[in-house]
Amino acid sequence: MVSPGEFAVRGGIVDVFPTGSESPFRIDLFDDEVESIRFFDPDSQRSSERTGSIELLPAREFPMTDEGIQTFRRAFRRAFEGDPRKQSVYAEVSEGNTPPGIEFFFPLFFDHTATLYDYLPENCLCVQEQGLANTVQTRWAEINDRYENAGYDPGRKLLPPEMLYLNPDQFRERHICYPRVEHHPGNSRQADWSARTRPGKELPVNTRHASPYDIFLDHLNTSKDRILIVTETAGRREAMDAMLMNHDLLVANCTDFMSFLQAADTPCICIADLERGLHLPGMGIQVITENQLYGERVYQRRRRGRNRVQDPASIIRSLSELAEGDPVVHIEHGVGRYRGLRSLDIYGEETEFLVIEYLNNDRLYVPVLSLNLISRYVGGSPESAPLHRLGSDQWEKAKKRAREKAYDVAAELLEVEAFRLARQGFAMPVDAEDFSAFTSRFPFEETSDQDRAIREVLADLASTEPMDRLVCGDVGFGKTEVALRASYAAVQNRKQVAVLVPTTLLAQQHFQTFADRFADLPVSVELLSRFRGKREQERIIASMKTGHPDIVIGTHRLLQQDISFRDLGLLIIDEEQR
Repeated sequence: MVSPGEFAVRGGIVDVFPTGSESPFRIDLFDDEVESIRFFDPDSQRSSERTGSIELLPAREFPMTDEGIQTFRRAFRRAFEGDPRKQSVYAEVSEGNTPPGIEFFFPLFFDHTATLYDYLPENCLCVQEQGLANTVQTRWAEINDRYENAGYDPGRKLLPPEMLYLNPDQFRERHICYPRVEHHPGNSRQADWSARTRPGKELPVNTRHASPYDIFLDHLNTSKDRILIVTETAGRREAMDAMLMNHDLLVANCTDFMSFLQAADTPCICIADLERGLHLPGMGIQVITENQLYGERVYQRRRRGRNRVQDPASIIRSLSELAEGDPVVHIEHGVGRYRGLRSLDIYGEETEFLVIEYLNNDRLYVPVLSLNLISRYVGGSPESAPLHRLGSDQWEKAKKRAREKAYDVAAELLEVEAFRLARQGFAMPVDAEDFSAFTSRFPFEETSDQDRAIREVLADLASTEPMDRLVCGDVGFGKTEVALRASYAAVQNRKQVAVLVPTTLLAQQHFQTFADRFADLPVSVELLSRFRGKREQERIIASMKTGHPDIVIGTHRLLQQDISFRDLGLLIIDEEQR
């Protein structure tokens, strides 16, 4: 009997039973020449019509021949330590069997393995769905989880995932070499598509050089092609325009690619969400993006000007943080006690309400969608929290007293500020071109609030008035980036910077962040905490008096009596330090 995928040879006739096929073939062989190929019925054993060709695929992706088994055995012994005969997979393959899961040992049958990208032509166009990078990361995490979970059987060792799959970095390195079209599914019937071309010519900005844009400017002056420069935002377009004007290069503004094609001027500049450049030598056109100047960047896209719709389910989940009996504050009725959730039938519809209890067991029912009116009580310990009476002026009096105290504090601050304004400080302006090169390494897009904070801090530093600014924001707001750019301004004006943080771990994190961002600049960054030995601390403290390092990051050690600076120009106090 002939199994599927194998050959039965009888004289000059070969019967072929392809796997999964209901139509076997009969091939007539004479010497080394195929005389005919015919369909035949295996039940009646009769041939039928002829065909000109057939495609024969191997039954497996790896060879189970004597040579293939020997290659597997040698590779298995190289890959795993110990006695291979104790491994079930090794024993099965040595006997010529194919145990379940053998495909996860596929590389051991070959000297070299290839990926799909090794077979794609250079001009292959890849079509991909939005979020491919996230999908790859998730898939890679799942693969590693399965590897960890299945790797505890000593009788069945596994190949590491790196031998079987491309990791996300390798995948991205291979994938970005091809032109791509990305599909962005939306609510509209017409799908949103965006194209990504191959990387254009790199024109790196060298921040260590006195003229960082030399390569880019030389390319603009010598290229015979029409050039379109693409920036991400209007602000970056203005910065690029100003830099080019400082080098006596005038660029024309255009709205899109079609207006560029119709314009006679070159170079042109426009705003577009384009990651990679494009060169069309046949048309004599080049599109240059900021990536070609500043390297790979990752942007954090945010939708602006749109109101967020609160999900009732998420609100209920947040209420799980409240325990029954916790003091809460209603913006209009004052302090009460949270008594859980209750569903009420309102006009025939079930609605969820928060129950807040006030003095004399009075209760207030607040719809969960009005959760923004409720906040935690933070005026002291929960045990000492007051209990207001509904309908009284008790809450209004409390708010009035708070306003009066706030007024007194404001008057005191105004007095301090008046003394401050009467003094003269040191102005720390920044060069727009150099500063733009530094900020280009920020791996996210600034939010509107973050951008405003940065501009206000830089304005403070550029003024001769002494600076004292509080920057507030939630986790992820980007306060560290504000501190980095302020530090850059101070260092460029030959001033030292001290960053005071509350914990040793946070000091280490800030040190790594500052060191990474200033790595390409002649700026020295040091860490002063218990992570440093006594001798190294003494060296840093001694060098601070001579103006080195430019930036020192430390815990309360920076406040001790033996600390002094040659010329301290900026002190940054971490939010948790208070």
